[in-house]
Amino acid sequence: MDKSAATKAIKRAGLTLGSVIEVDAPRRPGRVLSSDPAPGTYVNKGTRVSLRVSAGLAVPRLTGMQRKPAEAALAGAGLKVGAITHSCSRRPNGEVLSTKPGAGHRVPGKTAVSLTVARHGTAVPSVVDRPEESARAALQEAGFTVRTVEQPVTEESQAGAVLSQTPAPESCASPGTPITLTIGVPITSPPDPHEATTDPPHTPTSNN
Repeated sequence: MDKSAATKAIKRAGLTLGSVIEVDAPRRPGRVLSSDPAPGTYVNKGTRVSLRVSAGLAVPRLTGMQRKPAEAALAGAGLKVGAITHSCSRRPNGEVLSTKPGAGHRVPGKTAVSLTVARHGTAVPSVVDRPEESARAALQEAGFTVRTVEQPVTEESQAGAVLSQTPAPESCASPGTPITLTIGVPITSPPDPHEATTDPPHTPTSNN
């Protein structure tokens, strides 16, 4: 039973709730682990019944640890590793930035704890489809340098715009990293030979 249900059962039996002691245990927090006197014992009406109740297991403090030691700490605490997500950060690669549930939360045993792990660097802004000058300014403001390559395009809307970027948007890169932009340039059509005009041949005149 959970604590509240156990308390009601004790009162219905004509007994009194005694001390309630919470202990670390893999059972869900609030679950009764044992009672004193034990179940089935015959006692006088009004006897005090003490309970040992699960406090669950505390999520350990993992922030600042490297991923592998953090995973080992979770296993040692009776918990499991949940989803791993990465976030650009100034912290070293692989360092745990946060957990969910957070440190100190009480959970049942084998609960999956998600980790957010650092990737050293700054997030690269997405500048695809932006005009070249606007894209260049955004990347330089974020601390990156810019290189450009040209690619012929047939659509007028793509001329002068960023078609792609490397590294990809939202990836992590160190400040000063060159970001290569592919810029659309219009295809120059060759002149139509049917529209070409020529001057009529000059006929020399003779002076008699």
